Amino acid sequence: MKKTIWIGNIIITVLILLLTFSSFSIPMPVTRQINDYSVEGESGWQYADGSDADLTDLHYVGNETHVSKSIRADSIEALTMCFDTANVAFTVYLNNEPIYDYHPKLLKIYGESYGLDYHAVTIPYFMGGAELRIRAEDLSGGTMWAGFRNIVFENGANNLLHSMKSAFLNGFHSFLIFSFGVLTILLGFILKLNEERKLEFFSLGTLSIVLCMWTITNRYYPGMLLGNPAYIRMINYISLMLIPVCGITLVACLTKQTRSRFVPIIMGLTFFNLLLHLVMLITGLAEYHDLLFVSHIILALGVVFVCILIVHGIRHRTMQERDQLVILSAFLILMGCGVTDLLLYYIKHSRDAVSLARFGLLAFVIILGVYEI
Repeated sequence: MKKTIWIGNIIITVLILLLTFSSFSIPMPVTRQINDYSVEGESGWQYADGSDADLTDLHYVGNETHVSKSIRADSIEALTMCFDTANVAFTVYLNNEPIYDYHPKLLKIYGESYGLDYHAVTIPYFMGGAELRIRAEDLSGGTMWAGFRNIVFENGANNLLHSMKSAFLNGFHSFLIFSFGVLTILLGFILKLNEERKLEFFSLGTLSIVLCMWTITNRYYPGMLLGNPAYIRMINYISLMLIPVCGITLVACLTKQTRSRFVPIIMGLTFFNLLLHLVMLITGLAEYHDLLFVSHIILALGVVFVCILIVHGIRHRTMQERDQLVILSAFLILMGCGVTDLLLYYIKHSRDAVSLARFGLLAFVIILGVYEI
């Protein structure tokens, strides 16, 4: 009977997941006319001197630039200019008349920029040809990428629907990891476990939540859904600062070395980093991006300490052989993906600092989740 219950639950779970994901790829046949016409909008932009402009790689003069594009009413009639931006304030003009203005007012704690945001600009009715012009201001002062991407003239509702679908598919695994973290913490309190096991559950849950917040806040859709991309950006940087503490405490628990001196060292450095950011932001002496190297140094030191704890645990047999294989596999995958992303960020100047870490995080949670169960 127990086997039947297991099989039944597994079949139902798989069926629900298949139905959920397939709903995003199977359209409903309809007879009504839907305006799904779209026009590519990233080409044809020029600077004031007539040279071609790439909106993903703008050239600023004194943190400001102007780009323009000729458009015709018969090609974009009833369409909306949809795009997302990063670290740039701007005004859109149609024939020198402002039609859209985006100049966010940021609290000091948010830093100098808002991060990523989504925009849908309604083009007013006009006849014949017109000039579409953008006056852009680099909020980062040249220290970060500041520009426009994914520009398309499209039905605004359709574009928003496509963006929401992408947000769901990209964020679903993050939602699962976040839920896993919360559930793990709750189980640590609910189940009758000894103190060491409770600490393991709590540490694993906390690390899962922090890593999840770090990866998901590196995209534009959380800010689009919540309406405050600057706050989401702040969470992204704070989450990165907290990762070393969560990682070292989990490994200390798994290797039965909770009294290791590495734990208070990383905790002290992390809280110093948080205080440093707070002081620098309030005084206006530095911005999150300016202090990113401090977080990376502490993170790298945390990785070294984690490796030392694991090696010490293996040499002194504080972990069983099965535990050694599981823990090594999980952390090697996660750290390998994280280090690769870090190298790509500094060497290739990658705009997505967590492209591989997302997959490493998912594998990490699955492996340690099965291990704890």
